[in-house]
Order: sequence, then C-alpha cells, then structure tokens
Amino acid sequence: MPNYENDLGSLLRRVRRFYGYTQNAVAKQLGISRTAYTYYETGKSLPNIITLKKLAEIFQLPPQALFCPEKLLEDESFWVEFLSKGQK
Repeated sequence: MPNYENDLGSLLRRVRRFYGYTQNAVAKQLGISRTAYTYYETGKSLPNIITLKKLAEIFQLPPQALFCPEKLLEDESFWVEFLSKGQK
C-alpha cells in the first residue's frame, strides 16, 4: 500500500534537489520555517492545500502531481520530459 507522506516527501526532495534549491530557500518562498518544510520531505507532516498549490508553482509541477506522488515517482516519461525542461 502506498504511503502518501513518504511518496510526497520523496517527490519534493527529488524536485528540490533537481532545481538546486535548499530546504531553507523553499521554506522562505512558502513563508514557513525550514523545520516545517523538512517535515514535509520526511513525511512527518503534510502541507495544507494552499501550500501544496504553492509547491506546485515553485517546482513547476502540475498541481495534481502532488495528490498522487507515487504515480509520478514511477512515471519515467514524466521525468524524461521534466529533466529536459530544465536543460533548455
């Protein structure tokens, strides 16, 4: 059974690292503490809907991706497209 908290955390960590952002930088953009953001990445806490929307904007992800992160983590075609977007 998928674990939403861990899947979301893995997705956030992977995309944040792709962009080269620190946890502190993302937390500042969200208006929260670095500790609060770290809890999202470690699965200790879940962001509310408004924060999810902001995360999607920061990371240039479709908002629905944050509601089914386990599917996105396994979708190779998404990552190929996403990574190529960063190389332009």
